[in-house]
This record gives sequence, structure tokens and C-alpha cells, in this order.
Amino acid sequence: MAKKSGFTMIELVVVILLLGILVAVAVPKYLDITEKAKQASDDGYIDGLRAATLLLYSSNILYTTTVAHAGITNYWPTQTAVTNQMSQEYTLKYYSSTNYNFTNGIWTAVP
Repeated sequence: MAKKSGFTMIELVVVILLLGILVAVAVPKYLDITEKAKQASDDGYIDGLRAATLLLYSSNILYTTTVAHAGITNYWPTQTAVTNQMSQEYTLKYYSSTNYNFTNGIWTAVP
């Protein structure tokens, strides 16, 4: 009797079933990681804006430079002054926009 080699139909179905289960678990995890990466990238940019704001604020206090914003004079820089300090232009990937409060220098992200 000659010995046959190869896989049976049941073995092939089991392997395909296992691959399907792995794909069903892996795809949602990958999509979740992608969203978290986009959010982390935007959070890093906003933290850079906050750092630039505080540096300009400190500089304004040091050199007693006041900035006028819509009738309010304080040491907080304008939004344009802060964004001009950034080294390159950035497009938000996760958030829709950012808001800057010129009365206290706080940046917030709008989902």
C-alpha cells in the first residue's frame, strides 16, 4: 500500500477558520491603534503650542511687553505670534480644530 501525502479537507478548513478568527481580532485592534496614534500626534502639537505660548508669555513679562487683544491688554501672546513660533505647518489628524484663550493662554482641542 502506497502512503498518500497532503492535507485533508478538514485540516484545510480548520486552518482557514483559525486565520479568519485571527483577522477578526487583529483588524479592530489595528484601527484602534491608528486612532490613538493620530490623537497622540495632535496632542503633541497642542503641547508644542502650549510651550510656545508660555515662552512668549515669559518673554513678554521679562521685557514688560504688553499685547492688546480686543481691548484687553495683558502679557499673553496672540494666537498668530504663537503659531509663528512653530517650526513647520501642521494639519490636525484627530481633532477638528484648536481654540486659544488669549486672556489666560490656554489651548484646547475640539474633537
